[in-house]
Amino acid sequence: MTHTGWTLRAARLAAATAALATGPALAEDKPETKDPIKLAIANTTDADIITYAFAEGLKKAGYAVKIQPSDYAAHYTAVGNGDLDMLVDAWPTYPELRDEVIATGKAEDYGSTGVKAREGWWYPLYVKEKCPGLPDWKALKEAACIKALSTAETAPNARFIDAPADWATASDKRASALGLNVTVINPGSSPALAAALQGAIDKKEPVIGWGIDPFWVTARNAGEWVEFPAFEDACLTDPKWGINPDATHDCGFRRGEVSKIINSASAKKMPFAARILKNFKFDAKDVAAAVYAVDVEGVPLEKYAADWAAKNPAVVDSWLK
Repeated sequence: MTHTGWTLRAARLAAATAALATGPALAEDKPETKDPIKLAIANTTDADIITYAFAEGLKKAGYAVKIQPSDYAAHYTAVGNGDLDMLVDAWPTYPELRDEVIATGKAEDYGSTGVKAREGWWYPLYVKEKCPGLPDWKALKEAACIKALSTAETAPNARFIDAPADWATASDKRASALGLNVTVINPGSSPALAAALQGAIDKKEPVIGWGIDPFWVTARNAGEWVEFPAFEDACLTDPKWGINPDATHDCGFRRGEVSKIINSASAKKMPFAARILKNFKFDAKDVAAAVYAVDVEGVPLEKYAADWAAKNPAVVDSWLK
């Protein structure tokens, strides 16, 4: 064989090896079951887009998928008892729910999605003109700041635009513990929260509310987070919950990365699907873009996820390796 022949053969071998290493799946990988993989959504776009994007990866691998709405806290119980196979939106602000089900041995931690998440009290930068002590939370106690943030509905208190009531933010407890003259307003949904904040921003009205990151409002507007003392796990069991002179512990906000868990029996039954879950990564910028497209522009969430997957085949294939 000529040198050219050897070179050509080597090139073909290298290409075949690369295809096995980088292709969407190995030859022996195929769905182990025709039963649909059960996932859940919480009817909040920032979390649900992660689930729908992951579902696109499972479908590309040949799995059937069933996505069902569920109360967020119930997600964890459902993964433990097998009513759900996997959960890809374990938010870092509620780690006790994740840790509790993992401790039973009925579910396993499959690591981070790569999406860094944060929640807390947020305001657009121009609010500092009226509350110059911000981001220190003590600025919210100043009379001029309270007056600037008040509305006809809340006067003489400042208005705080909170998340929907079922998100359990405990903003009312925090305000009470801090001695803040704040009236908490709960919009009915995530889009309503965004509309209330953005509406005030468009009018340059002083406003403070529940911030989420990733989220299109915090991504598109210059703003800051109110700085509270750091969170301590002991806050969860402290009968004097809050941030006040008599409290044993300070209770600020936690942050971290959205994580993934899987039912232990499902992991054994579907090792290929389990590996896809292990490999799954998503980008916070894509979350923010999805929330804007779905909540503001009205794009159906499932369609947005399918279109995203079609535009990002290399990302999806990386989950299937």
